Amino acid sequence: MILRPVLFVSAAISMGGTAPLHRAAAASPAPTATIAYAEELHALVEAHILWRGGRAFEALTAIEDAGMRDALGARVPFRRWVSVDGRSREELDYGPLQQTLVVSANPWQRLNGRFSEYDQASAEEQRRLLKLEFAAVLRGAGATVALGPPSMLSGATRATIRITFPDSRNAYDLLVDPQTGALHGMAVHSGGELTLVELSEWKFVGGVRMPFSRVQVEEDGSTSRMKFASIRFRRELPEDLFAKPELAEQTFFADGRNSSGPIGFRFLANRRIYLPARVNGTSVDVLLDSGAAWTVLDRRFAERLGIEPFGSRQTLGTGGAAASQYAAGVNVQIGNLHFNDLMVLILDLSDVEKRLGIPLPVILGRQAFDDLVVDLDFQRATIAFHEPASFTPPEGAIAIEFPEVEGHRAVHVLVEGDRPIPMVFDLGNGSIPASLYPQYYEHRGIDGDRPVVSTVGGAIGGAKPMRMTTLRTLEFAGTQFSEVPVTLHPRDQSTASSGFYLGNLGIAVLKRFRLFTDHRRDKLWVLPSAEAASAPFEKDRSGVSTRLTQDGLLITFVSPGSPAEAAGLASGEIITAIDSRSTLGLELGAIPSWNTMPAGTSVLLSFRDGSVRKLVLADYF
Repeated sequence: MILRPVLFVSAAISMGGTAPLHRAAAASPAPTATIAYAEELHALVEAHILWRGGRAFEALTAIEDAGMRDALGARVPFRRWVSVDGRSREELDYGPLQQTLVVSANPWQRLNGRFSEYDQASAEEQRRLLKLEFAAVLRGAGATVALGPPSMLSGATRATIRITFPDSRNAYDLLVDPQTGALHGMAVHSGGELTLVELSEWKFVGGVRMPFSRVQVEEDGSTSRMKFASIRFRRELPEDLFAKPELAEQTFFADGRNSSGPIGFRFLANRRIYLPARVNGTSVDVLLDSGAAWTVLDRRFAERLGIEPFGSRQTLGTGGAAASQYAAGVNVQIGNLHFNDLMVLILDLSDVEKRLGIPLPVILGRQAFDDLVVDLDFQRATIAFHEPASFTPPEGAIAIEFPEVEGHRAVHVLVEGDRPIPMVFDLGNGSIPASLYPQYYEHRGIDGDRPVVSTVGGAIGGAKPMRMTTLRTLEFAGTQFSEVPVTLHPRDQSTASSGFYLGNLGIAVLKRFRLFTDHRRDKLWVLPSAEAASAPFEKDRSGVSTRLTQDGLLITFVSPGSPAEAAGLASGEIITAIDSRSTLGLELGAIPSWNTMPAGTSVLLSFRDGSVRKLVLADYF
């Protein structure tokens, strides 16, 4: 898990001869204006340094502080150590959960007794923010300083000292009183979004003014607060604060083995991977989903196991945001493999169950992949877990870079011969081969040069309108596929609102390979099946979306211009039989794939009202 670190800004600016001076605007001023500009910036920075404490502030090299902050929907105590070189350690106490987050040359975090990854991009951003807490950033410490446009904060106009770093597109504005140099807050400009930090309750500590209260306001209006009970300065921080401690293994194989051996899985409807497991000693089938940043327990299942949730958060899924809680100390066993002391999300999955037509007590997310090599053989319907040190990829396997970005694993895909684009590697996307995000398909004009139809989609976060179309070609791992159905995600607050990813690659493509994932080495190895490229993709030719109920298949949406609309089907109707085969009492895997049969096929649909209608399948997109 990566918890977004709170932006604590006690930053001040010092002026030195080595720091580059630039205007925030692009215009090239005349020499006289340039001199006046430099003098204005110099005066503002010096006033601010003096207000913070002058030489005492400039001599500051390390801070140790403690207090209370908002996190996981609760007020929790924290301790923090910060060094002028950008290293830090933060400890948070959530009661049932203890978190340690370390930013160093090799960043890491620990949740209770389990280490988890802290991606390098997040660590670098935190390191830049931490450098702003010291005056040295403007003494040539790899930053550019400029005057930014005046800003409004707390009803008053503030002068802006803008800080940028060569390895980031973000801008960091210090909002100061133009007369006194007093620091009132900070604005962070990141990817078109603005985060505002208001600072108050300033007190002198060791001759330096420090804020004992801060409020962070996000673009969507959400706020988080941080109150400091103590702040003290140190000359340097001991190295053992940043060293990764030795812990008992929380992911291990029984009897000292280094592999689970092949474990059979149920490939429900050829689109969902179900593994036999035990969760806190209770036998249950769990859905494997590499695209899930968390392991998720359905709230009803967690209550049955006596698992107590705590805190709260909004969990982002393909359908939007959904309310969830946390739980710690969850143990999962798959064969001889143990995942102990997991932190998980508790979420009401009943609506997702209804829409997908599958049982969903547990979603096993990326925690199943983080520490091990995972071997997925779809032709044999087996999965095997291996210790990375003992694993050698098979001869002929294609090696692919597999970095973690934004909590997901990235693969690159070519869409109709265009440049490779990053997509989420998502074994939990069983609905369609791939999805494209608006920041890509709008730029390419993909939604304007071919038939596009309306549909509904989504999972966690709810159902929502989407669109579908067909790509002429899509290439992954050197294998090119033809006539590939894809969804076009709308612009909204869901996983499709990524600042990095341009799409999502699902199991309909991935199952055409034998996969070996290795998160520790950021590698993916693939072996294409013999029919990987030639086998056609399943494609809906009906235009009807359904949900499995006790009474049959409930029609939830009919696509305009589709064969279903031509046959007179309507939302709310219930299909009780398909070609005289009853749909009552069936689960998803037992329902025939009637809507993906060849174009021209006639299907007889029986309805709850006793009517029977013929639907002729067609390629309508």
